[in-house]
Amino acid sequence: MEAEKQLIREEYEERLARLKADYKAEQESRARLEEDITAMRNSYDVRLSTLQENLRKETGGSSLSPGAVSREGGLFPPHCSNYVTEHSPHPRLGSVSSSQGSSK
Repeated sequence: MEAEKQLIREEYEERLARLKADYKAEQESRARLEEDITAMRNSYDVRLSTLQENLRKETGGSSLSPGAVSREGGLFPPHCSNYVTEHSPHPRLGSVSSSQGSSK
């Protein structure tokens, strides 16, 4: 009886250790993903700002909305521009659609 208890305990501890390792790996993966998303947003903001500044210089001071710059400036293919402005959770890109949660 005691040996059986010990076996059950060892199996439990092994499974718990695997679950903890899996959880830790997922947390690290999520952190990397969030860093990548932040870097991508920052890159977008810099590119958009540069493009808007260049357009302002070319047009004598008038500016376009981020969505128009995306379409006009070619930061995204034409079929992606509406998706970016309508579905992005990033406040400078657009709002989240109602099917995904709250709108901003």
